[in-house]
Amino acid sequence: YCVTYAPDGRHFASGGADKQVIIWTSEAEGILKYAHSESIQALAFNPVTHQLASASTVDFGLWAHDAKSVPKHKLPSRALTMSWTNDGQHLA
Repeated sequence: YCVTYAPDGRHFASGGADKQVIIWTSEAEGILKYAHSESIQALAFNPVTHQLASASTVDFGLWAHDAKSVPKHKLPSRALTMSWTNDGQHLA
């Protein structure tokens, strides 16, 4: 359902109906995978910190390069898209 490139172009992420988010190298080599409880609707890399936000129909997660897990947060309504501000301070 969605794909996004990291600002540095070295990684990209994909997500879809299989409920999986996969972080890929620019050579299309999968380097990390994590799951949501529902299909992935939106992905967005932070332009400053390179943190990845991912959203399913019921929750969103924030992944960082140095994180051992991806914390998930429940959503009050369905997310269909998301975007960071240019300074990387806010996610909408």
